[in-house]
Amino acid sequence: MGWSVNFNDKAGVIETNYEGRMKKEELYEAINATILLIKEKNAYLLFGDCMNLEHDHTIFDIYEMVKTFENFDFVGQMKEAILMPVSKEALSDLRFYETAARNRGLNVRLFNDKNEAFAWLSGK
Repeated sequence: MGWSVNFNDKAGVIETNYEGRMKKEELYEAINATILLIKEKNAYLLFGDCMNLEHDHTIFDIYEMVKTFENFDFVGQMKEAILMPVSKEALSDLRFYETAARNRGLNVRLFNDKNEAFAWLSGK
């Protein structure tokens, strides 16, 4: 249904918001916009708000998303906190994403609370 990405100057965090049933193409648009902002701002802390995301992807789609990031030299510096969705099906997708990402060396973690996510990103 939609996405938005912006840079939170105060926190130094790139925030990407995902909502509704997103087609695979929309998801890749959001990922590409996030990657462009990472490069533009030299910012490696990411916050993905998936609270309103709904399930609509296969495990193969999700695995391909993880592979998108591993080709960039900034991956070792990147840290991604994800706010868990309400939808149980979407939560299952994101748990798979977290596991696949961590297995590939990405620093990704799911959270129930936005404040906890930002505290983790800032190292507090």
